[in-house]
Amino acid sequence: MSETTFTFRVDNALKGQFTSAAKDRDRSGAQLLRDFMRDVVRQQHGA
Repeated sequence: MSETTFTFRVDNALKGQFTSAAKDRDRSGAQLLRDFMRDVVRQQHGA
């Protein structure tokens, strides 16, 4: 599987809260975002 970079802007406060939430789950922000993206794609195909 080839990889690519996904770049977007987000409010600093939201980024901090998200990073903290990821850390609480012993995950990185990038890992959580990939999980979320996979879930959205699965839901779309299942609908």
